[in-house]
Amino acid sequence: MDAFTKAEQLRTVRQKVSAATGVPAELLSGDTEEICTAQANAILKFAKPSGYPAVKDGGEPGARGGTESDGVAAAFGALNPSLKI
Repeated sequence: MDAFTKAEQLRTVRQKVSAATGVPAELLSGDTEEICTAQANAILKFAKPSGYPAVKDGGEPGARGGTESDGVAAAFGALNPSLKI
């Protein structure tokens, strides 16, 4: 089998697996459909989001007791007690 035919077969296999799994063919490096499918499944498992991260304050707006600008103003006031904001 010449190099061109082999390259075309690899491209066809990777495109087929890509279409079936949604994983880009460029990420697949196997030389058989079985290996490419296993790679695609591993990529999908790795890339699958595990959900939203846990938030200590429950994710409520302003749950930290104020806005960022309030904190900046307080820090500025502590460093410059003679100035009134």
